[in-house]
Amino acid sequence: MLVADIIRKAVAGELRFDFIESRIVAAYRGLVSSQKGTAYSNPGDNAFLYHFTPRGMLADDWTAEGGYLARSENDDVTFSVSGVERSSAHWTGIATHLRATSGPGGFAIHGRVHEWTRTDGRATRNAFIRTVIPGHFPYPATIRHVPGLHVRHAEVLLDGMRLEFRGYDDYTEISVMNAVEQPVGLMKLAVIALGHVLQRPAQWVYMERHHDQCRTITMREAGGARTASEEVAVPRSTYGEFWRRYAQELRALM
Repeated sequence: MLVADIIRKAVAGELRFDFIESRIVAAYRGLVSSQKGTAYSNPGDNAFLYHFTPRGMLADDWTAEGGYLARSENDDVTFSVSGVERSSAHWTGIATHLRATSGPGGFAIHGRVHEWTRTDGRATRNAFIRTVIPGHFPYPATIRHVPGLHVRHAEVLLDGMRLEFRGYDDYTEISVMNAVEQPVGLMKLAVIALGHVLQRPAQWVYMERHHDQCRTITMREAGGARTASEEVAVPRSTYGEFWRRYAQELRALM
């Protein structure tokens, strides 16, 4: 799946993963057990729902009373999941709330994955991070005309960083160039700060990081954040006033 298609489907809340190969690894007090099979994952309930069909029968240490699935609500059990799409893209995540069901086709395992992540070798020479927030956010911006598009654009300078905002019809993209040395979680804080200043919910669904000749993509289901497209009253301010408030908010969060 191309990055442009991933973003489009993520913004629309329609992103689905179909894994021709999938694996669940359970770790509990130094013990490790795994199950292989096929799976698919679709958005729902503010997460990605994960549906796994094992090859063959589930092992007894998974289904028995006190087994891995019975302990899935405990903090001392970790379920790492992975999946390979037909395009060979390899995604990983952490699953929670696992449960088994039995039907005519045999056993299945269902759970929730908050974020799916993949890493490949397609990084650009310059390190950067970008994230995508679904919804329309009416921050002050200039209009840039590019082929077939009118993009709302703004820049913020903060402690040597330059954050760029690009607003499209149904989502906003925030990017930072040369971001290798920036604080961990910078882009998450950048999204939170935007929501605070605009007084509306803001949650990211796509994050891309290019560093050390690798590109890492993380997908997240933002759920109700799409209501941000609804128009609400926003305090009027000039371009400079608004982005000064934003920089102050982001600096306080950092």
